[in-house]
Amino acid sequence: MKFSCFSLSYGTVCLSWIVQTCPQYISRLIFIDPICFALFEPYVVYNFIYRTPYKLGHLYMYYFVCREMGTSYVISRHFWWTQNNLYAEQIRSSSNKQLSTYVLLAGRDCIINADLVRDYLINNKIDYYWAPNLSHGDYMRDKASWKKISEWIS
Repeated sequence: MKFSCFSLSYGTVCLSWIVQTCPQYISRLIFIDPICFALFEPYVVYNFIYRTPYKLGHLYMYYFVCREMGTSYVISRHFWWTQNNLYAEQIRSSSNKQLSTYVLLAGRDCIINADLVRDYLINNKIDYYWAPNLSHGDYMRDKASWKKISEWIS
């Protein structure tokens, strides 16, 4: 039996583990605001851990996500940045074909450099949806993003 995987932000790291260890169980991948494609970039660590929030949404994320005790502990002590990155060539099914993969990118993402990730996806022929005016996690309040996600799921 195969299943579709849907992941958001930190969840894309967990999904990268599944993709790397048991791709035979996956029928399609959906990444929302993925961090797993750019973990080798130093600004990802800086933006998540050290950056001073400058918007209300960023302040919320800073206190309730970045500083949450469990997340803070894992990121500080047990998160191997280089082992959690996902490369396009790792997205393969058991028959070594490219898995159906879809990515929603927020153009104003406050953690990753969305332009860099978009270029990476284009170069590796991975389907993506570009939401130029959204920040990290804003897809939840955007009808067009939900419509695209619904198309990918169905």
